[in-house]
Amino acid sequence: MRWHAVTDPRHLRRWNSKASDEPTDCNHQGGPFVAFFSYYEPSYEIGLAAADGSCIQRLTNNNDADGFVETCHEPRGIFCPSLGATGLSWSPDSQNILFTSDRDGDAEVYEMNRDGSNVRQLTDNSADDIVGDNAWSPNGDGIVFTTDRDGNREIYSMRSDGQEQTNLSRDEAGDFNPQWSPDGSRIVFLSTRLAPERFYDTDIFVMNRDGSSVSLVTDGPDQVGAPSWSPRSDAIAYVSFCCGDAISREEIFLVNIDGSGRKLFVPDLASNPEWSPKGDAIAFYACPGRNCRENGAGGIYIKSADGTGGKQLTASPYDTQSFRWSPDGTKLAYQALGTGDDKVHLFVLNTDGSNPREISDRLSLNPVWSPR
Repeated sequence: MRWHAVTDPRHLRRWNSKASDEPTDCNHQGGPFVAFFSYYEPSYEIGLAAADGSCIQRLTNNNDADGFVETCHEPRGIFCPSLGATGLSWSPDSQNILFTSDRDGDAEVYEMNRDGSNVRQLTDNSADDIVGDNAWSPNGDGIVFTTDRDGNREIYSMRSDGQEQTNLSRDEAGDFNPQWSPDGSRIVFLSTRLAPERFYDTDIFVMNRDGSSVSLVTDGPDQVGAPSWSPRSDAIAYVSFCCGDAISREEIFLVNIDGSGRKLFVPDLASNPEWSPKGDAIAFYACPGRNCRENGAGGIYIKSADGTGGKQLTASPYDTQSFRWSPDGTKLAYQALGTGDDKVHLFVLNTDGSNPREISDRLSLNPVWSPR
């Protein structure tokens, strides 16, 4: 396999002359937008930036956490299994944002308008209710989230107004990280139900949107995670982790939704696959080779979905594991160390590796594009 380096991080430049300490109004700008977590002492808040760099705006402003950064209890190589880490989810019409906040004392699900106004609390209990990045159904009528209200992690659904909260997974093991299929008919999720005594021994399952017809997608000795739907809703890219000879091994596989056709996609220290909107390519984090972090090989890569080609877009090895495709598939938003400090900032670059630009110069994480 040949990798072609495209972007040198020293060539990064600021996209917007206004830093996030000096927010501008995005209300009159056209989309798409990038929503993200941004740190304001003492907690994370939610920010918004226009994709053309013309504005940046702080959407929440309080002393509570409107986003949580989950750390690994058992860090393994470059792969950190997500156990329902919080995210941001856009409504299909790009007018509203779902998020998790502890402003009432525990983690609950909230919704707000795109400009940060009209905040509505959708869940209200003494448990932790957590939304991910793909929580809103494609047609906007349903929301899925992870909760421990039943004593273990379960996947619930509710209407977009918070009504009809229903347990979909109904299992004594841990079920978490639900994601809608692009056609809205199914939900993929992670579960420990094959080995409930081992907290991190996860497999990938799918179920219908009403919780019926649960089926196993992956079944092997390795821990798996980070599932990403193909745009046609017929396949999933995911990470498989195992170890051998004292060297951790993270590999990306592709598999049909019925569990057939499993094939190795990236064999060498790779994680976080993200399918392109057209389905013709997959972006992922990779760190090939024993000294990849020292020699600049670690970063974001793109490879054709048929397994051919491959190019390196960024060379920031420690911090580029959160990235998303733009709706039209021409750009990636990602987090990386800034050029003048040791904080993680947000950047956007073209998917051919050109024109990398900074959109937030404060500590910011988890960029998520609006659908339009």
